[in-house]
Amino acid sequence: MILSHVADLFAGSLDIRLGSPIAQKISPTNYMLERSSRIESGVTAKTCNNELGYLNAIFNELERTQVITYSNPLKGVRPIKISEKELSWLTSDQITELLSTLDKIGNEHVCLITRVCLPTGAKRKDSSYNT
Repeated sequence: MILSHVADLFAGSLDIRLGSPIAQKISPTNYMLERSSRIESGVTAKTCNNELGYLNAIFNELERTQVITYSNPLKGVRPIKISEKELSWLTSDQITELLSTLDKIGNEHVCLITRVCLPTGAKRKDSSYNT
């Protein structure tokens, strides 16, 4: 029942893919088998890791708020290791095009953040302009 609600939040048919188990009866083994099957079908490791994170967050919150009286059944499941992608940079022409497009859009905050982040290499979320 709880897993069905979890599935509605982000994965649509996760409960069906796992065989509609009672949430308490989910095991790390059956979850990892399903995850392997999804990877083989073309789902990215990043997506699987995101879903695992969502499930862990939900189970942990349900346990913390005493909605469930058992431990998170997936607490021992580790995310899939993902090798970091090689960083790439924008060319001068791409930077010119980006800034021109942003100027046309007219969002001064996005323009400012972009002009701060481009020369420093900072990500938007790392910029000090976050509000």
